[in-house]
Amino acid sequence: IRIDIKLIVKESNFIVLVDENYLIIRKFRKDDVHIFAKSALKNANHISSYMSDGIIYSQLSERDFNRVISHFLSENFPYEYFGIFYADMCIGSGILIPSNFEDGIQIIYWVDFDFQKQGIATKVVDFLISYSFKMGYKLIEAQTDITNLSSLCVLKKNKFKIFDVYQTNPQGTKDIGRTIIWLRFAENQFFPKLRK
Repeated sequence: IRIDIKLIVKESNFIVLVDENYLIIRKFRKDDVHIFAKSALKNANHISSYMSDGIIYSQLSERDFNRVISHFLSENFPYEYFGIFYADMCIGSGILIPSNFEDGIQIIYWVDFDFQKQGIATKVVDFLISYSFKMGYKLIEAQTDITNLSSLCVLKKNKFKIFDVYQTNPQGTKDIGRTIIWLRFAENQFFPKLRK
């Protein structure tokens, strides 16, 4: 599905104008569980390319998956879950989790396979950056497998810099276990300290 993106910021939501509809990025609510579960299950194989969660998702019944998602969405600060909504669909998510660095936060994101290659992930990451800096974080961390070219492009467009590359066990069906740690600093910030 092809959409045209124009940025509009309104209240606490990040809204992208899509023809006559809106692409909305906002925190998940409890009543979003079913719509998010439907999207995540539809994309489980795609998600499993680079995240072990997708492999687990694809093996769950819809009922069990709804329970898992309900638990995720009930997590407290500093975990924050944002949904990407288009018309009556959830087409992805952005997540903030604790970082390995002091004064930092880590982002995770994905976009429905049918909506990729349209700049949506770039806008979602831009939103997560703005939101994180407004919350007082000094740096943002992201991790990608070296083979995840789409994610590499999204992070480069959002001015992330490579901090380190390390070998780990592959997390998905496509990754090779060479993980890149990316960092994006708030203005006038210097090299971060690792958490103890």
